[in-house]
Amino acid sequence: ENGYILPVGASNGIGTFGYVKAMEEIKSQEDEMGITFDTVVCTVGSAGTYAGLLIANKLLGLNKKIIGFSVSNTTEEFTKRTKELFVEASRYLGEEVDASDDIKIYDDYVGLGYAISKPEEIEFIKDFARTEGIILDPVYTGKCMYGFSEELKKGNFEDSKNILFIHTGGIFGLFPSKDLF
Repeated sequence: ENGYILPVGASNGIGTFGYVKAMEEIKSQEDEMGITFDTVVCTVGSAGTYAGLLIANKLLGLNKKIIGFSVSNTTEEFTKRTKELFVEASRYLGEEVDASDDIKIYDDYVGLGYAISKPEEIEFIKDFARTEGIILDPVYTGKCMYGFSEELKKGNFEDSKNILFIHTGGIFGLFPSKDLF
């Protein structure tokens, strides 16, 4: 009977449970397919998705590396926000969930700022669409995949055997930038 309005990015204690459930589904699909992802990569735009994945990783005992790529703030700012979301989510769970030691957020690929793309990011997004058939947006998933690609080239994921990149959508980020594509 009573509606509940989630904030932008569903980034509050309740909102994190969307990606707790997503991680449960990922685990179920891993079991069905006989594959285990040791690393999960996602965009960090308001920290709700990232915090939810970390909470699920802890609760389910999955021991995956959850890696985030910021599209707006510093690692320090998003680490603080992620920890706040752990506290908020813990209130609903009735038990403390703290995955602070597992936080790994890259802030090297924010570029010129939130929703402001560098030419090389736009070219990467175009090339990715042409070669992989996957559409990325310049605000969220494009910056994240660009950063992830750069870190792969540096060898920073050599210890990961199976990596899952979570494409969170962001298609609406394309419309204001359509002239770039």
